[in-house]
Amino acid sequence: MVRRLFFNGSDGESLDSQRDSPLCICPHGSPRPNFFLPPEFSERVLVHIAKNFVAHSCGVNIPLILAIQGSQGDGKSAQVKETCSRSGIYVYPISGSFLSGSHEKEAVEILAEAYINAYSVSRNTKCLVVILIDDFDLSVASTFDEREYTVNSQLLTGFLMNLADDPTKCGREKVSRIPIIVTGNNFTSLYDPLTRHGRMDFFTWFPTHEQKLEIVKHMYGSCISRQDLSRLSQLVHEFHDEPVSFFDALKNDYLNDIISRVIRNSGSLKIGEVEKAAKSAFAQGIDVAHLRTLAIQRKAVQRKDYIRYPDVAKNNQAYYLPGQSGQNF
Repeated sequence: MVRRLFFNGSDGESLDSQRDSPLCICPHGSPRPNFFLPPEFSERVLVHIAKNFVAHSCGVNIPLILAIQGSQGDGKSAQVKETCSRSGIYVYPISGSFLSGSHEKEAVEILAEAYINAYSVSRNTKCLVVILIDDFDLSVASTFDEREYTVNSQLLTGFLMNLADDPTKCGREKVSRIPIIVTGNNFTSLYDPLTRHGRMDFFTWFPTHEQKLEIVKHMYGSCISRQDLSRLSQLVHEFHDEPVSFFDALKNDYLNDIISRVIRNSGSLKIGEVEKAAKSAFAQGIDVAHLRTLAIQRKAVQRKDYIRYPDVAKNNQAYYLPGQSGQNF
């Protein structure tokens, strides 16, 4: 069970003081429906946040930054947000691509402003706040041999190193320590001194088959019958090499079929009829056999280059890989 964390023993009433803040994701304090949060993941996130807020009292050199690395589509950022939401922690989100900037120092200014704003939210609410940078490996902090850089790459890396060394000083501003969590798929391109011990910790998230199965079961918990749970387990086992996002996208494919059927039957697009049909279909329960057919189709569709090879495909049909079929199990 995840415990809620607050400053000075404050209770949940203090969470309402900045509900209208456009910068932070406000915590709900209760679990999100149909969302399984692996304890191993949430514990690692909470440990990083908690130790940053007690760093001043233990005299330990604690890394300011936690880098969560892993395959794409396995829910790293979503699980960080859900962990914080359940624990009463505000999240200040930043997209890695936003940390670019076409002008000198712009990337540094964006992050510095975020850090100061996050400190202000923490001070005003008396609650914990964390900065979450999605896809940090896509920011200008990453360096590749084939890429041309602006001075922002060096400036952003230098700023983060200085901030990690003294988290209570952001530029000329005196602030309190605010933990930072970054997510990404490839951190090998980060500047080595930034990732050294004491500045950045690494946590690799690669869900086990059992964890992935539990996540998918919760994902479909409200639209699949108990009898079909075993068939859903078979589906996850069959497509075990696919990320969590693959199984979530199958809901979208299922909805596509429902909408297409309504349009064909009515001869036009009527949103009222579409909404009624969609609600009814999901309430009655998703057919797992049909879900498997959609999974085969989704896995089979390949990205193609129609500019260089215009004859690569003559129609809009899915291309099935060798050994794949649409048979139900």
